[in-house]
Amino acid sequence: MPISDTITQQLNSLEDFAKNAPNYYFPIKLLARLALFIVMILSTYVAVFKWPFSALYKRVNKSSPHSGKPIEVNTEAALKQAIDAGGIVMVDFSAQWCGPCLLMEPAIDAVAQIYKGKIRVVKADVSLNTALAQAYGVRGFPTIMMFNDAKELSRKSAAMTQRQLTTLVNDTIHAASIV
Repeated sequence: MPISDTITQQLNSLEDFAKNAPNYYFPIKLLARLALFIVMILSTYVAVFKWPFSALYKRVNKSSPHSGKPIEVNTEAALKQAIDAGGIVMVDFSAQWCGPCLLMEPAIDAVAQIYKGKIRVVKADVSLNTALAQAYGVRGFPTIMMFNDAKELSRKSAAMTQRQLTTLVNDTIHAASIV
């Protein structure tokens, strides 16, 4: 399991504890929320520092739909074209400055490789184009949207592990085969 999945899983567990623990654990719940806040701030600083380097890397390395890598888009027209091409499409709305999005990158790449030829994985970078998120009603990052034949089937907003992403994809494939 990649380190980013382990971190995401631990943060999700800590968040679940902070939400669901009984009220007499209030001081511990408060510490859990503080720890989550600190980790999110630190991951955002890492993402902001990494942003210029990843932007240069993306300009050099373009991926094709059949390469087993996510298709990177940053315009509404390119995203619409990727979704309208048909079949099952997973769209990751993320931003370069988003810490949780940075944690999910390896999981998104792994899902693209696992389901190569079965689904298209699209990374919609809204760092410089906020209209892209507005067009699809995305309010938080990261947000994963699943489409089948250009129709939205599901949407999840939160950092997810590779296992959670594969479950989401399998559920979407199953739902698409029923319809």
